[in-house]
Amino acid sequence: MTLEETMSVMFGKSLIVAVAIVLSTPHAVHAESPPCYLLQWGTLGYGDGEFWITRGVAVDASGNVYVADVNNERIQKFTSSGGYVTQWGSPGGGDGQFGGPHGVSVDASGNVYVAEYGNNRIQKFTSAGAYITQWGSPGAGNGQFNKPFGVAADASGSVYVADYENHRIQKFTGSGAYVTQWGSVGTGNGQFGHPSGVAVDASGNVYVADTENHRIQIFTSAGAYISQWGSYGSGNGQFNNPVGVVVDAGGVIYVADYSNYRIQKFTSPGVFFTKWGSQGTGDGQFEDPASVAVDASGNVYVSDGYNNRIQKFFGPCFVGVEVGASSALLDMAPAMPNPWSGNTTMRFSLAREGSASLAVYDPLGRQLKRWSWLRLAAGPHQVIWNGKTDDGRTVAPGVLLYRLETAGQVMRQRMVRLQ
Repeated sequence: MTLEETMSVMFGKSLIVAVAIVLSTPHAVHAESPPCYLLQWGTLGYGDGEFWITRGVAVDASGNVYVADVNNERIQKFTSSGGYVTQWGSPGGGDGQFGGPHGVSVDASGNVYVAEYGNNRIQKFTSAGAYITQWGSPGAGNGQFNKPFGVAADASGSVYVADYENHRIQKFTGSGAYVTQWGSVGTGNGQFGHPSGVAVDASGNVYVADTENHRIQIFTSAGAYISQWGSYGSGNGQFNNPVGVVVDAGGVIYVADYSNYRIQKFTSPGVFFTKWGSQGTGDGQFEDPASVAVDASGNVYVSDGYNNRIQKFFGPCFVGVEVGASSALLDMAPAMPNPWSGNTTMRFSLAREGSASLAVYDPLGRQLKRWSWLRLAAGPHQVIWNGKTDDGRTVAPGVLLYRLETAGQVMRQRMVRLQ
């Protein structure tokens, strides 16, 4: 079944993270691994926080998460940890109603844009779901659509729409006035085979998930072709129906590689960094990942379509090793359990007796807890931590960095504290 056929039908346990510890090089090294699985929310259903096939996902500046709940014909809003906030929408073609909500995007002012493939229009709402305006109708003319799947708002307020069956990108003002368009069916530069996803970087460049051409294309904000990467396959940097794309504030690119059941991450156009996911229902596995979003803290949210859930990641789990001339530190294992609530245990081993320190930091680098030893015996050691800071406060849920130092050698890891 093709992606288009699959979407037409739609419209009517553990991720193993490899930890590498390098001790032999005399210079600082950084080992990139897939991100840590943090949490998930959602299940099949009609109630608050339940889904009937998820598609678009977007995050606002405050960390709120918006999800296109396709067959329930609604948008649901959550906190960054999956707490239900509100919802809006019902089946129909009226203001604030939906016919196949698919793409979702949030602009700098917090306005929410929804691409409806069934009603062939874009609707605009406040962050609370109050209807503002809409534009579009069925057709191939300027400002018309034939199954708009993806939508993205840039920093200046312009809105870009992936017009799936018209094989083009259309650009509008934030109020829906038509600006320009580009694309036609084909495989050449600037042509498309059913574009599904669209994103904009901090410089205003437009990234398009050219789904059936199995590639990402990049354009200027006016539609001039810049470059592309990708080919059909399952290797690093290859795609099998990429449908979602997002670019974070640092220019890092994430692609929802739909039929490969994975997310791929690129440090710049075409420069592969890492990947994660496989087909399944376990943590970090996917059944048709359709969209991806990144918040200001680097958390990655994946719309796991037929698993009817959102999964949240942060990474890489393993941060890196700094090695000096001395090699007193023999080994450092990941915290267990991780993620955790209650207590977690940090284990390490020293090759020889010496002084050592272990400290935990928040993502901003602020020290939360520290242990120091003037003389620590060679061999294995462990520290059991209850999540309390040096002054007795309970650490908030989220990603934490911990750092072990001895005799000029430093090792760092990440862990995740749950609620």
